[in-house]
Amino acid sequence: MGQTDDRSGAHSEFSGEHLHAGPRELQTLVREADSAGVALLILSENTHSANQPLQWEPGVLAAFLATQTTHIGLVVGASPCVFEPFNLARLIASTDYVSNGRAGWLVQEYGPTDTAQRYVTGPGARGIASNENLPEYISVIRKLWDSWEDDAFVRDKSTGCFVLSEKVHAVKHEGLHFSVEGALNVARPPQGQPPVVLQWREGCDLHNLEADIAIISPRDSLHAIELQVQIREQNPKWEGLVFANVYFKLTEAADPQSGHVASRLLNSELEGDAKTLAKALLTFAQQSGIDGLNLRPISNAARQLQLASRELLPVWLAQETQTSLDSANLPRITLRQKLRLRRPANRLQESSSI
Repeated sequence: MGQTDDRSGAHSEFSGEHLHAGPRELQTLVREADSAGVALLILSENTHSANQPLQWEPGVLAAFLATQTTHIGLVVGASPCVFEPFNLARLIASTDYVSNGRAGWLVQEYGPTDTAQRYVTGPGARGIASNENLPEYISVIRKLWDSWEDDAFVRDKSTGCFVLSEKVHAVKHEGLHFSVEGALNVARPPQGQPPVVLQWREGCDLHNLEADIAIISPRDSLHAIELQVQIREQNPKWEGLVFANVYFKLTEAADPQSGHVASRLLNSELEGDAKTLAKALLTFAQQSGIDGLNLRPISNAARQLQLASRELLPVWLAQETQTSLDSANLPRITLRQKLRLRRPANRLQESSSI
């Protein structure tokens, strides 16, 4: 589902969970999604289980896809129980550079059980795998992204000055769970700080967690409104976006059931052909006032992504804007710009100047 920087309406994205395909198939699929106008693709850590080994590590896959695409955002799913803050900050920052500012981070709060058991061992494993340290973890990540000022690298051949040392800041974080001293070994990302995405749960303090996007799972448009009101009341200072999970199955033209779709979103599931499904999605987006739709295939994600790019997106854009999308002429903008999220100021630069 696509949304460009100069269009009004719901922002949309497609979840890449369970996207098991070979490199050439993936290249074709995501290029089609990129051309069709899919706003961003989530590459989740949940692409593996005890019975299904991990085929693509999200960070590696995002780096590969960044070189094959021009517009689509690439959100890397990663869990605190797998990465130390320094390593994750470096991974997301590097992806932001490779993609020219199209990276994001989905916080895999708990992570699959087998992932935790695989990476976290010892007497402290249970505490590490939980989310007790999540606010501090995210704060450290953001400090590391801000450890270089935007203009730290001058690369002045005439003077032989490569970097201005006064524009590089030590993090000097001493917390309950983490101790981080030095600056990141990657310059500040093109977006300043890539967007941070969270699956929202009741009681979640989005302001404290510094989330940019919260994803909810509503039963229908009325429930989506109720959840958004609850989020805004509990987080009055939070200025982020709210996306809604929608589980769907796009039927093909040859399918005898094609054209059959529920009249409204029910239990976050929809099924139908491109025309009826696009109408139902647009109706839900308009009635709920949601900021974006997180489309998640009920089955066969690779084929569903292909059908969504080829059939659903053109119909969606025609209904929403009464025009077609010419991706070749779209400006190359960052993911933050696409989602109309402001570029955050460098907090370490501000604190050092006080």
